[in-house]
Amino acid sequence: MTRKSPPVILRSARLEDGERAYEWRNASATRMHSRNPAPLNLQSHLRWWEASVGDPSRILLIAEADDTAVGVIRFDIDGSSAEISIYLDPDQRGRGLGPATLEAGCAWIGVAREQVTRLTAVISDKNTASLRAFEKGGFQRAGDAWIREIGGGAAVSRVVG
Repeated sequence: MTRKSPPVILRSARLEDGERAYEWRNASATRMHSRNPAPLNLQSHLRWWEASVGDPSRILLIAEADDTAVGVIRFDIDGSSAEISIYLDPDQRGRGLGPATLEAGCAWIGVAREQVTRLTAVISDKNTASLRAFEKGGFQRAGDAWIREIGGGAAVSRVVG
């Protein structure tokens, strides 16, 4: 029997989220599946976070479940395409929050940025949890990437500014 994850609500990332996101992103369980598995420097991460929060071509969202921040979803937008990336608080893994965050993010981007019609993800073949989540989320493998075509304007619930 599959356990149902709690509802995920997305909100725009804020500067004060940077340190918490650093802890999640710098966790060895997260880094081992990252393109760059090297440990992060806090000050460099915070500079990147601040620049990213203010960058119109990058969207950072905080996923919340049960009134607790549980992860980060990032969209790097290039015209009608966006690369999507997700990482969770390592303490929240195993609750089904990856697929729920992915689903919420796809709905969010389809409404907030209607010009985006294609999502792309690059996922390590060793990251079986992410592979399953993206496949369940309607992404299809295309070489080294996972692709999902989306339409703008779909109804969205449980998404906040």
